[in-house]
Amino acid sequence: DLFVILYRNSTVPVSDIKEKDYIRIARLQKTSGTQRYAIPSNVKLEDFKSVAVWCRAFNATFGYAPLAS
Repeated sequence: DLFVILYRNSTVPVSDIKEKDYIRIARLQKTSGTQRYAIPSNVKLEDFKSVAVWCRAFNATFGYAPLAS
């Protein structure tokens, strides 16, 4: 149940992510190697400061990286 999400802050909490603070981009394609994800045209990338791998079932962050501004 892993997803790639965009998060509003530059750091992402380990757990208890609130729905208003992120947008789901897609299910995680695989656990290693190069991956590409399309950002929907209605998403304003400037509203988000980081990208994360997040588990929906446990509301837990597996890892994140800040986005370059």
